[in-house]
Amino acid sequence: MLAASSCGTAAAEPALPDLDKFTAVDPAPYQTYGRGTIALMFATPDGLICGFGSARDMHGDPDAPQAAGCTGRFPGPSRTAPPHADGLCASDEVGDEGGLIYYITLGASNGPCDEGPGVIKPLGVGQKIAQGNITCVVAAGEVTACFDTRVRQRHGFILQPSGNLGF
Repeated sequence: MLAASSCGTAAAEPALPDLDKFTAVDPAPYQTYGRGTIALMFATPDGLICGFGSARDMHGDPDAPQAAGCTGRFPGPSRTAPPHADGLCASDEVGDEGGLIYYITLGASNGPCDEGPGVIKPLGVGQKIAQGNITCVVAAGEVTACFDTRVRQRHGFILQPSGNLGF
């Protein structure tokens, strides 16, 4: 990574999408297997790759972390350069870094640019995927959000053109 800026700090919980207005999908077709774990992975219509750990890996512990996250070129006012400016590719990330608060890192790398989600199953606008403590949604207008209800609190992130937020 050549450049990065962190822009996720603990903040008051933002206005959240009404999860009841999204259509649930069967999580089974989104499962991927690797390194001894199961993850649920999805691609968004705007080219992000997102995922989280399977509830099977929680071993009955309702507070076990599932590590939701996304990578790709995030929307938002802080992103002003085109995706391939000066030979660099956007490589933004969001995740919980092992804690409860989610952090967003905007960055660029000089590695190969990923031009699309490839074989990752898409999650469409108006859909949600949920398992264990994690629910992720894709809303109209390049909005992707994941919510983590570990320890009976709500944490997560919202990626949207008006601004990205980890909480």
